[in-house]
Amino acid sequence: PAGGCYSPPADAEEGLVYIGITPQRGMKGDVECDGDVDANDALAALRYSLGLLPLSDIAVYNGDVDGNGFLNSNDALAILRYVLDLQPSL
Repeated sequence: PAGGCYSPPADAEEGLVYIGITPQRGMKGDVECDGDVDANDALAALRYSLGLLPLSDIAVYNGDVDGNGFLNSNDALAILRYVLDLQPSL
């Protein structure tokens, strides 16, 4: 799911819930935390900015590509422009 930037312990047993899992910071723009920056990340950022999608703190951190401390429609647009090669970097 979007915002799932958490890695369970290597010896995690399936079906158990782990508390205190260390969040993994990913790459800028990777809102879905899947190791790739694509249009789905821009869409997730836009949906979050509209209050339609909850995200983890790490997903918000990854999506805040302008570094202003907020994930908003400006970040969603920047991610989309990057994906379309209209912007050289995030």
